[in-house]
Amino acid sequence: AQEYRQAANPLIHGVHWALTGRCNMNCRHCFMESPSGRYGHPGRDTLQEFLRQFEQANVLQVSLTGGEPLLREDLPEIIGGLTEKRIRLTEIATNGTLISPQLLEMLKNFDQAPDFKISFDGTGVHDRMRGTQGTEEKVKEAIRLVAASGLTVAVSTTLDRENIEAMPRTHELMKELKVPVWLIG
Repeated sequence: AQEYRQAANPLIHGVHWALTGRCNMNCRHCFMESPSGRYGHPGRDTLQEFLRQFEQANVLQVSLTGGEPLLREDLPEIIGGLTEKRIRLTEIATNGTLISPQLLEMLKNFDQAPDFKISFDGTGVHDRMRGTQGTEEKVKEAIRLVAASGLTVAVSTTLDRENIEAMPRTHELMKELKVPVWLIG
């Protein structure tokens, strides 16, 4: 990581990389039309070309987003490519429903320790906001799992008239889960 790298451009500190336009939720506030998959899913060759360009441009770090980036079946290959090119994975923005011990172990094996920015829209209202039943408990468990692994968790909440009344209860949950960063937009 300390080796000098030369690029024909100024240093590019970081890239926020949308790996897919697809998502497994139906959020009422989605601006990407992710549930429809309208913007697709770049193929492996395209992603490998991006990795090559990141290396050539001397990109130091990448954060992953989507849609839902954890939907990528080739995620280990992508993270392996970042590691091979000495690019640090700093953050994964996710809805949290696909976080697993296997994912966390894979990150550890690649010596990557990203922060997880997990979407959670409120105690008792999360499922309604996300348009998918049964996700509130999955997301709370994902927050616990990531925190127990030693990785940093930030929770991102989209605020609107449907969930504003739940914010005091959600604040109590954030304290209970010991979430160090709570972002409200």
